[in-house]
Amino acid sequence: MIRVIQFCIAVIAILFFHLYVYENLPWVDDIERYKVNFQYPIVYALNSNLTTPVWGVIVLLLLEVLDISIEDTITVLQYAIFVLLTFTLSFASKNLFFTLLLLSSLFVTYSLDMVIGNLRQGIATFIFIFSLLYFRGLKQFIGLTLSVLTHNMMVVPWYIFYIDKIKISNRLSKNIEQVIFVMPLAMLIVLFGSSVSTAEDGSRSIFGLITYATIFILFFGVDSTNNLFKFARGMLFFISSSYMFFDQSLRYMGSFISVVIIALKEMSKENQVLIVSILILSSIFLWVLRLGII
Repeated sequence: MIRVIQFCIAVIAILFFHLYVYENLPWVDDIERYKVNFQYPIVYALNSNLTTPVWGVIVLLLLEVLDISIEDTITVLQYAIFVLLTFTLSFASKNLFFTLLLLSSLFVTYSLDMVIGNLRQGIATFIFIFSLLYFRGLKQFIGLTLSVLTHNMMVVPWYIFYIDKIKISNRLSKNIEQVIFVMPLAMLIVLFGSSVSTAEDGSRSIFGLITYATIFILFFGVDSTNNLFKFARGMLFFISSSYMFFDQSLRYMGSFISVVIIALKEMSKENQVLIVSILILSSIFLWVLRLGII
């Protein structure tokens, strides 16, 4: 019965997206770049094929094999990302409260940017999260690797997920070991892919830093052997440690806020309420900025 209810909730979320969100809200990411790139799908696919062949194959399939127009291809991808993520997350927990939280996370500004503007990120995120939640062993490895071959940004979560399986010393807690493993990655990203925030978005950066650092500290204080929890904690550390210097950090939060929410089940009720409250306030703040209210 609960699966039927979750299915109905997912359908309502998709209808809400279609009727009230898709064409009525402003987006940071400009979809025009895809209209330019998709004019030459074979060239674009060959360029993508060097590092992201899965994305290249998807583009060729839609534009060349199925002969869908550029505008319709973009629309198909946008709706496919949202629908696939919606159904993936709607069945990720048997708790209806968490189902509502997970589907609500798709309507946060940086999550919707992934659906509307960053299409390749959206497809890669779906592949990664679906593999993370529903596959194990070799199937999971193949799925997570396919996400990397769809978008290079997935190298970071792939590394964080698998490096956690290495044990340095029995004297060190897994929390400390994770920081030791992820810190060099964050430093490399900052050194070679950094973009320091300007004065204009300084307030957003400070607010974001406080938000995600606080959530990470709360996660850090919990000793759990759950792989999903440890992955969420590692992503939070990466995001909070690179946030002020790497302008793409928020895109990782857009991709994995749902995993953070699922991981809350490993925490106390008090911490669950606190973190959900922080995420809600953060979402409201970002929507206020997006809509230009302040």
